[in-house]
Amino acid sequence: MNDKMKMLDLVLEEQRTAFSNGESVCGRVLLQVPHVIDVRALGVFAGGCELVSWQRSRLLPLAKQESDEVQFYSDAHEMLNSLYMHFYNVGFYVFFFRPLPASFSGKYGSVHYWVKAVLQRPLSPDQVVCKEFPVINNIDVSAPALLVSFHPHSEKWVRRSIFCEQLVSLRASINRTGYCSGETVPICAKFENYSSCFVVPKACIYQTQTFLAKGKSKTYKQEVASVRGIPIPPFKTQRWNPNELKIPSITASILNSTIIRVEYSLVTLLEIPDSGLAVDLPIVIGTIPIQQSGYGTGSNASGQYSADLSPLTLALPQPLKAPPTYEGTVSGRECEPHAASASHLEKLEREFGGQLFSYIEGMRFQPPPRFSEVGDTNPQPSDCSDSFNCYVTY
Repeated sequence: MNDKMKMLDLVLEEQRTAFSNGESVCGRVLLQVPHVIDVRALGVFAGGCELVSWQRSRLLPLAKQESDEVQFYSDAHEMLNSLYMHFYNVGFYVFFFRPLPASFSGKYGSVHYWVKAVLQRPLSPDQVVCKEFPVINNIDVSAPALLVSFHPHSEKWVRRSIFCEQLVSLRASINRTGYCSGETVPICAKFENYSSCFVVPKACIYQTQTFLAKGKSKTYKQEVASVRGIPIPPFKTQRWNPNELKIPSITASILNSTIIRVEYSLVTLLEIPDSGLAVDLPIVIGTIPIQQSGYGTGSNASGQYSADLSPLTLALPQPLKAPPTYEGTVSGRECEPHAASASHLEKLEREFGGQLFSYIEGMRFQPPPRFSEVGDTNPQPSDCSDSFNCYVTY
């Protein structure tokens, strides 16, 4: 008897390009058999892991290999078990994720997520069908930490001869540090060439992949986008106000993984013969674009940047207005209890035995009254014209 099944398949209900943290993965298992068969169990498993591996030396085939693996998600749902004799033609499963790194495949490591269905039968090997699904980590570039601007400055003395050194300086600026794929980065820069040679300005976006395994690290750096300016003649100055660099479709930054990190940096540099000058601006590639109308991309943002990058030239805020008076904020009825009437002043003068204002002027330069840390809770009144006693109770 042919005991082979016709079909075992795993189908996801939603044909989505990617899933994010907190979302549910739903689907079904399709099982088709030609006749009655004996099934021990049918289960659905979901998992995810990040794997790092590289070889110490490419020249030695038996060189030690550094590797590490972190399994950060695993779940299972048993759909069929022979102990309970239940059979389901269509299976349904839901998995809730904790914060997970995004799916990634790099030079020396990767992050993968999968769902697989396993059919167990007596006296037969397990039949497995597996399907991967991508996961993205939502990074909102509108976060306050990603709206910080950078204004780095760098300069270098170029030696053209044994007796002569010439100065080359570079100043660059970006309005924020968070961007999404497809956006343009407006770069404001000022290049000063006081040397006797031509220099070429350039801006690049670099992707840095860092892999960690058993206390060791491996780094892979590659250029993903670049823009080049006009060569600067000797003793001339050039400004970018701004020059735009478009971000291609690249992987978002991975900052929440334990053994894999993906970071980006915007490098503005001057290509000098036999030398170079560069400033490094860290940026974060996110997945949720900025929503504020005050920040623009592309040509719409050209008017928001000044050619002068000095912080002293920034416009000062308008002076604040003086606060309103107390009488202007409360009504006359509310002011009435706080206003001192003539009869009240006369009563105070009778108690003090003289004019109140002259008495205050006379006590102006007197030493402070006696102070008692543990005073009498029921002080006895004394003649106010002779002295004042201060009673403080703790």
